[in-house]
Amino acid sequence: MINPIQIKLNDLNANNISHRMRIINGGDNYKLIGLSHKISEAENINWLDGYEKDSSKKLFVITYGEKPCGLIGLTKINQSAGSANLFIVNDGRYKNKGIGSRAMDLVITYAKNKYGITSIFLTVKDKNTVAIDFYKKLGFKEIKNNPLENELEFVLNI
Repeated sequence: MINPIQIKLNDLNANNISHRMRIINGGDNYKLIGLSHKISEAENINWLDGYEKDSSKKLFVITYGEKPCGLIGLTKINQSAGSANLFIVNDGRYKNKGIGSRAMDLVITYAKNKYGITSIFLTVKDKNTVAIDFYKKLGFKEIKNNPLENELEFVLNI
């Protein structure tokens, strides 16, 4: 049984960046987030350099106990508009255990309290029915269908 108190969000940084590569490269995660290939260590480090200079993003490693089990984050943070985009990627071994739901609650609360976010957007591949059902269960509403990109866009007003 998963204890929700043991689910934490840890700032993504140089000390834990290797978890990003492992999680993105796990299974088909890289495809589900729109990448054409698995990322290399060099790409991961280069990405970190850009991320650390970008104040419109805030990313976290999801941990259960001490075990890294996913990534979650906010992108396109726009405090004046009260909006941000959200993404989550899980290590397949930790799916359907309640970890993603708890991590979503934590990052949504963080977005609201830290940045005054009132609308959270996310995009998902239209074939990712498991994720679509998950987002709907959390209260996200579909607002746009982009068939050219095979994507759906959702919003959660908080």
